[in-house]
Amino acid sequence: QGTTFSFVLSLSESSPGTAPAHLASASIMASRFLAPVTAVALDDDPDVLLVHQAVLEQLGAHVRTCTTVAEARELLQRITPNLLLTDLELGGPDQNSLALCAEVDRLGGRARVVVISGHPPPDQLPAGVDEWLQKPVSMSRWAMLLAHVRTLALKPDEAISEQSRPNKSRP
Repeated sequence: QGTTFSFVLSLSESSPGTAPAHLASASIMASRFLAPVTAVALDDDPDVLLVHQAVLEQLGAHVRTCTTVAEARELLQRITPNLLLTDLELGGPDQNSLALCAEVDRLGGRARVVVISGHPPPDQLPAGVDEWLQKPVSMSRWAMLLAHVRTLALKPDEAISEQSRPNKSRP
């Protein structure tokens, strides 16, 4: 049947700086754990893009959206996101999202590059791709992705070595 837990939270107003030391320390730890994530989401379907944006924002990410590879490329030259999320199959000419994935490092970013597709992941991830999400993506999987991106954001040296691994293959 499972286990039931009951919690009682006592809430009261307090002035800044009056929290006990252990709570202040916990607050600092939590803010470090919840490092801000800036994401660029690329999809040619505006409805899908809105869903991705809503999910990522619900999980605390700041999201910029693009509907073309050219728009994403221009945005990546202006900002340095922690996450690039792109659809695999974008319609129209000059819409090669995998080429964009391979360019991210050259464009000056250290973004975690994630392809989202209805297709299963290949045995070997394409150049520049760090992770592959197969649709539909559960909310818990989105949360795991953002938690991982936050961890990399807190440890820039590890993020660089993680992303520069040659011959990445799926887990």
